[in-house]
Amino acid sequence: MSYRQPLLQASHKFPIATASDDAVNNGNKKQLVTNSFTNWRRYFSRKKDSNTYIKLDDDTKRSDKDEAVDVLRLFQFADRLDFVLMLLALCLMLFHTVCILASLVLFGRVTGLFAIQSFGDNCYDQRQNSIIAIKNNNTYPEGIELNIFNNVSSHEMHHNSDAVLLSTLATSMSSFRKKVMDIVYWLFIIGAVEFLLGSIENFLWTISTKRQICRMSVSIFRSLVQR
Repeated sequence: MSYRQPLLQASHKFPIATASDDAVNNGNKKQLVTNSFTNWRRYFSRKKDSNTYIKLDDDTKRSDKDEAVDVLRLFQFADRLDFVLMLLALCLMLFHTVCILASLVLFGRVTGLFAIQSFGDNCYDQRQNSIIAIKNNNTYPEGIELNIFNNVSSHEMHHNSDAVLLSTLATSMSSFRKKVMDIVYWLFIIGAVEFLLGSIENFLWTISTKRQICRMSVSIFRSLVQR
């Protein structure tokens, strides 16, 4: 409506309230007041909830002891494929245990070889050296004339014995190195096999466990939906 338009001509454009509309509005107001009063009365007249347990009709008496569960019930969500995967994982676990025991035995053999090389052979060599040194000692008692030929032969025998000891020492070191390296190679092979078996075993257990957990989750969801 513009400010130049007469008021009487524009008055018929506004809605005119009738008696029925007034009655409906009054009824809504009364209903709103009644609802608010009812809510307030419920709020102030509310009783405190008691924490007492109310037994239902279908409740049964149960003891405090935990109920024993059968072993097979732990795998009630497993199918044939899951049982096959778990059986393979158990077989791999046995092979893994055998590899661990074999590595311990080989490590003990290496330790024994080092102990024998450090103490056994050295003691034997020291004993041989001491015996040769006593036999080839050039200090003689007084009053005994030395023969130059005997002296020369004793020196030659002394040098020959040193050469024999050096050759035997080199031979023993080469054989010791060969024995140790053979065992070390076997330890590397067994370690690689252990790593492979452990990885496959972990993979199989993970696959089987996730499959069973998935079926368990689906079963729980279906039971909740049915309720």
